[in-house]
Amino acid sequence: MTDGTIYLLEELQRAAIDTSTLQVLPTGSAETYYLLPTPGVRAIEVWTRLHELVSHTAYWPVLIGDDEYLDGWREHIGSLEFGTTKEILDRAVNIDPAQWFAQSHEEFVDEVLEFGGELYFPLADESLGSREEFRGIIRGPWPEQSSPNHGFLIPQDFVTNKPLQKVNVALVPTRVSWHVPAYLRFGGWNECPSPEVHVALMRLWQERFGAEVVGITRDVVEMRVERPPTNKVDALRLAKQQYLYCQDIVDQGTQTLESLAAVLLGGTSWFFWWD
Repeated sequence: MTDGTIYLLEELQRAAIDTSTLQVLPTGSAETYYLLPTPGVRAIEVWTRLHELVSHTAYWPVLIGDDEYLDGWREHIGSLEFGTTKEILDRAVNIDPAQWFAQSHEEFVDEVLEFGGELYFPLADESLGSREEFRGIIRGPWPEQSSPNHGFLIPQDFVTNKPLQKVNVALVPTRVSWHVPAYLRFGGWNECPSPEVHVALMRLWQERFGAEVVGITRDVVEMRVERPPTNKVDALRLAKQQYLYCQDIVDQGTQTLESLAAVLLGGTSWFFWWD
């Protein structure tokens, strides 16, 4: 047992966290990762307690789901397809989020035009932003009834909506939430952005909204939000950013940008999913 593992065990035990299931997550990476399996019904409680210890442990807790994709996670973290963690973080520093959103929007509009889609939607409330600002993105009326998001789905079975028997909590060797996608090598498949893009946008959203990573599974990201938008205009603009980052949350989810904005307004949890 290494000195680092002994120190981590002591810190967790001092906080009355059950360490009987704690194990090293073998990845082949230069960094050391740990796994702390926990019952799904207690996953958020355990995450919260581990989060409170980050300044002492130097490990960020991340819910990564059940055992189904655990072997894939090990291989993915150990892969050098995207370079080292430092190389990913260095590339992220050079990404201007405003420029990334603008370019992504232009590419999206070009695709809409190519396939004969609509650029403007008459049901949109133009007082919440100009037509040009949201061109091509599916708009609609603001929902008459909506509730902000506050819960998390990773600890649940998506079919039964009941807590999973077990959820694996990964301890990732960083104190910085937005560094997590670099350490996990998350992204770079289908429409899911590359790891450095996740890093750059999560840094922006942490600075603006206090958003922090709670969980990253094979195809889902969930974040906790300290300072959600408090008015419709800010919520709609955030919804646009999130749509350009993850189109499936509207196209296969809320159906309109306004419906996404409505759950972001005052919502303390964010959900992203890439098909």
